[in-house]
Amino acid sequence: QSLEYEPEREFETLIKEEQLLISGAIDVVRLDDPPRVTIVDFKSGDADEETGSGLTKELMAMQIGVYGLAAAHELEYEPQHGLVRYIGERNPDRAEVPVDLTDEQLTNVRNQLVETARNIRERQFNHGPSEKSEGRCARCDFKNICRLSQA
Repeated sequence: QSLEYEPEREFETLIKEEQLLISGAIDVVRLDDPPRVTIVDFKSGDADEETGSGLTKELMAMQIGVYGLAAAHELEYEPQHGLVRYIGERNPDRAEVPVDLTDEQLTNVRNQLVETARNIRERQFNHGPSEKSEGRCARCDFKNICRLSQA
């Protein structure tokens, strides 16, 4: 039996208590044994945080976790695994990184989303999932309009 895939699966998912609507597209939903699926995200570049996607493992896990929440709540799948695949990685041992999608991990991701939304509403922009990421200001899309001195 060959595996089936759903590429570019769009979603919208609502975190009700914060009235937070998150939308996006999952690169690939691999239909392992529906409703059990694997969420696959492709990154250009290599697996190095500095030269590759610029995302830490924690931020990638959160991104895959958001996709996992959407797959569970809106798409009615049971996400079992997450995978990040680096298109430019030459070392096969580093080209694919597994991401945990346990119920506990998905609950943690949801809690981070709620906390981040509350911080934004309270105009607390220095806090969030990427606050521990070194050099985040240099890579930020809003660095040209941000008031932070280090930007």
